[in-house]
Amino acid sequence: MGKHKKTIVFLLGLLIALSLTLPTAQAAENKTITAAYENFSDISRFQLNGNTAQYNSNVLRLTESSGSLSGSAFLKEKISIGNDSSFSTYFTFQISDLGGDFTPYGGDGMVFVIQPNSNDQGSTGGGIGYRDINNSIGVEFDTYNNEEGSGNHIGVNINGDITSLNKTHLTEINLDSIDVKHAWIDYNSSTNVIEVRINTTNTRPNNPQLIHSFEGQTLREIIGNNEAYIGFTASTGGVWENHDILSWYFTNTYDPIDTNTYSYNEAPTQVILTLDPTNYTTECNVTATVKDSSGNTVSGWPVTFSATNGTFDSSSGNTDAEGNVTAAFSYSGEDITTITIKATAEGGAYEEYLLKTANEAPSTPGAFTTPTENQILKGGETLTVGWGASTDPENHAIKYNLWFFNSTWTKIENMIATNSASFTLPADNTENAMFRVYANDTMDNSSARDVTFTIDSTKPVIEISGNPTEWQNTSATIDVNITDFTAVQAVKWTTGVQDTAYFGLSGTTINDPYTFTVTNNGSYTVYAEDAAGNTNVTTFNVTKIDSENPSVSFGTNGSSTYATSHSTTVSASDTVSGLQELGFEWTQSVDENSVSSWTSFNSGDTLTKDSVNGDWYLHIRAVDNASNAIHSVSSVFKLDNEVPAYSWIQKPTNADTGDNITIELNVSDNAGISSANITVDGQEHQMNENSGNYSWNISIPASDSRTLVSSIDFNCTFTDVAGNVNSTGDNHIDVAILPIADFTANVTRGPQPLAVNFTDNSSGLVENWLWDFGDGNTSTDQNPVHTFESGNFTVNLTVTNTNGSSSSLMNIRAAPEPEYTLTPEDAEQISLYGDEMNFSVSSTLLSSFEWFIDGSPLSGVGVTTDASTDDSANSSYCNINTSQYFAQDDYYMGIYNISVSVSNQSIGRTDNSSWQWTVTSSSSASNNDDIAFIINQSANVTTSGNESQVVFNTTDDSRTDNDGIHGSIIAISFNTTNESTGILTKIEFLNRSSINVTDSGFSADSVYQYFDISFNNETLVNNGSDRNIEFRVLNERSGKVLVKSSVRLRHWSNPAWEAYTPEFTRNDGTYSYFTVRNLSGFSPFTITCDYEQVSSGTNTDDGMPWYLKKMLLGIGSEEEISETETAANTGSESEDSVVFDDSDEVKTVEGNVAAESEDTGDSEDDNSTGMPFGIVAVLALAASAAVFLRNKGGRDKL
Repeated sequence: MGKHKKTIVFLLGLLIALSLTLPTAQAAENKTITAAYENFSDISRFQLNGNTAQYNSNVLRLTESSGSLSGSAFLKEKISIGNDSSFSTYFTFQISDLGGDFTPYGGDGMVFVIQPNSNDQGSTGGGIGYRDINNSIGVEFDTYNNEEGSGNHIGVNINGDITSLNKTHLTEINLDSIDVKHAWIDYNSSTNVIEVRINTTNTRPNNPQLIHSFEGQTLREIIGNNEAYIGFTASTGGVWENHDILSWYFTNTYDPIDTNTYSYNEAPTQVILTLDPTNYTTECNVTATVKDSSGNTVSGWPVTFSATNGTFDSSSGNTDAEGNVTAAFSYSGEDITTITIKATAEGGAYEEYLLKTANEAPSTPGAFTTPTENQILKGGETLTVGWGASTDPENHAIKYNLWFFNSTWTKIENMIATNSASFTLPADNTENAMFRVYANDTMDNSSARDVTFTIDSTKPVIEISGNPTEWQNTSATIDVNITDFTAVQAVKWTTGVQDTAYFGLSGTTINDPYTFTVTNNGSYTVYAEDAAGNTNVTTFNVTKIDSENPSVSFGTNGSSTYATSHSTTVSASDTVSGLQELGFEWTQSVDENSVSSWTSFNSGDTLTKDSVNGDWYLHIRAVDNASNAIHSVSSVFKLDNEVPAYSWIQKPTNADTGDNITIELNVSDNAGISSANITVDGQEHQMNENSGNYSWNISIPASDSRTLVSSIDFNCTFTDVAGNVNSTGDNHIDVAILPIADFTANVTRGPQPLAVNFTDNSSGLVENWLWDFGDGNTSTDQNPVHTFESGNFTVNLTVTNTNGSSSSLMNIRAAPEPEYTLTPEDAEQISLYGDEMNFSVSSTLLSSFEWFIDGSPLSGVGVTTDASTDDSANSSYCNINTSQYFAQDDYYMGIYNISVSVSNQSIGRTDNSSWQWTVTSSSSASNNDDIAFIINQSANVTTSGNESQVVFNTTDDSRTDNDGIHGSIIAISFNTTNESTGILTKIEFLNRSSINVTDSGFSADSVYQYFDISFNNETLVNNGSDRNIEFRVLNERSGKVLVKSSVRLRHWSNPAWEAYTPEFTRNDGTYSYFTVRNLSGFSPFTITCDYEQVSSGTNTDDGMPWYLKKMLLGIGSEEEISETETAANTGSESEDSVVFDDSDEVKTVEGNVAAESEDTGDSEDDNSTGMPFGIVAVLALAASAAVFLRNKGGRDKL
């Protein structure tokens, strides 16, 4: 390190000396030009076209190295090329990555272009992207050898012609080489000469490689404009290369660029013109605001004003602090209405403003579309007058006035915004007329257009003949006569009353001679239209045609129900010509010839037949005034005058409460019975019919219905279909009231002695109660209380009154309180997968049993149960074969709730007991007694990128193994790139006695805890990385202190145990914590360690027990301790006999198996006895302070 410092000091001195001897560099002079791009990190001013794009954040790549591409880049805004039309530009470029379909590779090259057309030129063209860009000047750097010349030349082109006006083959510079090229192009309008220079350094050659004179045609004349777009084009074809512009400088004057001498700044890029007033004036103030490319105003910047006509009070000036410069403009003439005002900032940025000195009238409105010239229109017609729209040179809003001429001019629309208007022509006029429309702008200027047309208002005249005046029952022929001022265009007719609009699409057309036939009365309309489009209609009514018969209707058209008489109202009508005559006759036949004579009647009369039993028909004849006749016959009417006859079948006179009695009669009638009703205590019911027998059931309310009935009155009434009625008259039934026994108890089941409260709910005027409790005891109380001993008892209640008695029974059970015995007694059980597990319960009472697993009934393959369901057994068991019931190929672990429900009818309840049963597939335990307890834990997964860290926090202080030790595993972790969702770990803590220590390299006494770690996805874990375990070990056990250096984590890796020396991490006063990293795998593990007896009475020279001082300060040695220890303790313990080592660093072997020759016995501190005491004291003091501070910091963290 010292050697490097000397070197650095020497170099710094050398640099200082050199700086003192070198002359001070002069600052480069600044120049402001139109465009200055040291690189193309900002391309916001450029329009990129075709395949051109920004490359590598700071390069303008016109085309990449690929076939048939073209592209261009131009400044988005035009640049004023200056008063002298000169320019100078300098740029650097690079051509690279040559390729092609043939050799030589590389092409086509690029062109610097000035053109006024648009900023998207050259995006699709060939010829180096320059072809067909008219009014342009281009300087080409051609790398393709075609008929024009060599594939390494420069040339001057104009007007998009790729044949150069002049060109130079480059002999000393290869355009296709990878090195950066520097190009200068300068045009001097005073000499009309353009010069092109190229070099491989930034030094501008004294002599140009190409000089060309345009021979009298200047740059301004070639492009035909004072402004132009500046940029580059390029293209590739069958051969290709990268065309990259690296930097670019441009000024719109002749001033060759020299970056070695000058520093260049970019001129403002934006000029904003503001006029006050803005238009329709010959005098105004013109203000130009100058801004740079960032939108900031620029002060002190030269600006030039110009106009196509008129003058300024000052044609140039510099911007003020706000970036503004103002000049007064005036125009004294009157013939110019549009003047272009322009402000140009030094550097080429400009803006133009079009000033209007006077307002122009709108253009003449377009030709009328409705009506057209000389069109004939119908008088009274409403039409939409339409004309072509007018335009205003100043884009002012245009409104229209519409005038109508019909002998005089009338304004019909005033200042409307649309070029159409609705108007109704005079209805009583036949002569020429005109429309005139005026187009008006907002400055009161206008233009006009006329249209002439003809109005015809004469309608055709229609005359009708042939309409009948007398009644007839045949059709009629109608004649139509049309007269009109002009020829008839069309004639139509239709039924009903219609207007002229109807016939536009409807109606029946008739031709000359105009006739049509009608067959019905009604209204008819005839339509006529003349050649001018005038229409007329006439409507007439036909009223004397009747081809329909009169109509006849019966109010009641027959009746198949027998009656003593039948009547019906007969209505007859004729809606057309009216009735002339009506007649009727009753016969016993439907034959019309059965009528011998007709009896006249009036429509609406009621006709009645009330004599002679049998079937009768009513005949009706009606004739109208047009001689139409009809004969109608009714349906049959049936007559009957005899009442029904009856005889009794059941006629009860006495009954008891609760009885169901039947009343039944036989009823007959020749015509048939229409109704049979019975009235019981004032309520009428329809009786039930069965083959001529009519019956009705009466349910007498029982005594317990709370409705007591002592008598019933009834009568029956029968009516036949003819309305004849017969009745049985009133009848009486006497009813006797009986008692009904009923009672409830507050409890019917329970443990003995069982006290029961009985409540009487009997009904029916009870007079006496007698209770028999079934145990030899009785009571006459209405609501007694009785106590039952153990047994099954039937309680009988008998109630009586003067009409009888009634009894009711109830069962009462009393039994001793049951006692249960569960096997196994422990509510938490562990079984190995493949073993059988037997659960059983016994009860002191005969009971019913039901077994459940996780709340569902337990049944299926592998389950054997003995469960009584009828209170017939004192015990029940459930045996489960785990591999049959939980049949799985890769069974991992399950925790289940096994429960049994025990019920007993004698005590009327159900008792429940349960076990928590863990079933595990263990790789280490030979039987379930080997497993003390199990921890089953899901993972916390943290993902970073495509790798996840899977961590299981497994601390458990709720359970201990057979040695009373809590679970020692604090956390398990590994890394994986695979999906880890649902991963679980299982730790089985095993009895130490189950481990086989034969040939293990460690003793059974050294085993602290034995356990097996497994996962439900072993493949995921085995394919993972960074497999770690954090565990803890008690600092003190059975009065002994942990020898920390003896702690090992041992992993069974068949056929031997691997031993890992852990990394000590912390101590919380109760446990020491360790970590082992990069385990080879997971399966059985054991933690081994040694504990040593430490005398609490052994003190150091300051009075503190040596082991406490060792733990707190980490100092002391066996030699120091041996001087004060008792003889019994001397030499039996070492520095490793305490929880903390005296070293200041933790010794670990990460991921490697430690050697089995671990030293858990005496230390080797006796080798240090030769060290001088002074050195020992100093080192001890320093170590003590360091360890004390370290331990203090650790405690603070805890």
